[in-house]
Amino acid sequence: AEMLIVDTDVIAKRSVNDVWAEPFDVALTYRDYGVIDGPDEIACPVNTGVMFSRSNDFWAECYCWLASQPENLHRWYGDQKAVAQIASNGDYRVLPLPCDTYNWSPNSRDDHSEARLWHYKGAIRKKWIQ
Repeated sequence: AEMLIVDTDVIAKRSVNDVWAEPFDVALTYRDYGVIDGPDEIACPVNTGVMFSRSNDFWAECYCWLASQPENLHRWYGDQKAVAQIASNGDYRVLPLPCDTYNWSPNSRDDHSEARLWHYKGAIRKKWIQ
């Protein structure tokens, strides 16, 4: 089954229909810097706020990987670590998508990006949702 999985603070501003024409099991949005601020500067190259999927098996493997990890990952960042780990194994066709187009976080209320999917992560950005 084809699924577009988004966080609740993501808004589609332009069509993403052409992504489905590409061959992939999962299409993931990759950060160009790979590290997010947080406990111990955790490396998370994939932003799980936007994901396209055609593979239930991929998610089952993510779940199994995360279930075998320390409890602290079950509360925060574990989903991003699991998705990145399983995507990097080479067992699935992964289509990398740039966050600047498919998982854009605006820099101001007046941002004029041409990005397709806007991710209003963080308390300040949530006030800008329109």
